[in-house]
Amino acid sequence: SQEELRRAIYHGARESKEHLHLKDLLCRSMAADPLCSKPEVEKRFYSPVEIEKWRQPDVRATIGGRHIAFEVQRSSTFIDVITERWNFYTNAKIFLMWILQRLNEEYQLFTVKDVLYGNNRNVYVVNEETLERSLAERKFILACHYHEPDVTGGNVTPVWRSRFVSLDSLHFDAQRNRVYAFDAETEFANALAAPPPSLRLNGLDSLRDSFEEFWLN
Repeated sequence: SQEELRRAIYHGARESKEHLHLKDLLCRSMAADPLCSKPEVEKRFYSPVEIEKWRQPDVRATIGGRHIAFEVQRSSTFIDVITERWNFYTNAKIFLMWILQRLNEEYQLFTVKDVLYGNNRNVYVVNEETLERSLAERKFILACHYHEPDVTGGNVTPVWRSRFVSLDSLHFDAQRNRVYAFDAETEFANALAAPPPSLRLNGLDSLRDSFEEFWLN
């Protein structure tokens, strides 16, 4: 059962030192940004629309007029847990951001993939380097990792890109409760809809050649 799996994963342990450290990095990064309110750590929050329901986010703050809940993700969890939290915060009109301590671009846990694809192929990392940048720039800085489409030989494949971003530079999609730096959804749709380079250069006369090239390669 899920409960048995949870016990096997956590062994009834309290929060790890790394989990606590990551929450501390989040709070110190926010404290450097004058647009951020004082963060609330592990404080119970009751939904304004479903008053019997509550969550206890790792960190919650108001930043630039937006209410944001930050959940630190370090271990595997179930997709229904991610979905339940997303539903709760969406109904409560609060943006949800999952925060990682690191990302292995060659291999991701299914939990990371669930977060990645649910957030327009953007995931965020907070660590000592992002804290240093936050303190230096007096802005809440995160490392954003995202998928960018690569078009080669008529095929569209995702490649990893990363850059440092300030929270106030991100796009906040309230309708779908997504916070992203790169609009991967639109870029992939455009890449898939675009004709092959040979067709763009040579016109419709090269359609047969493009067709044959696609199937042969």
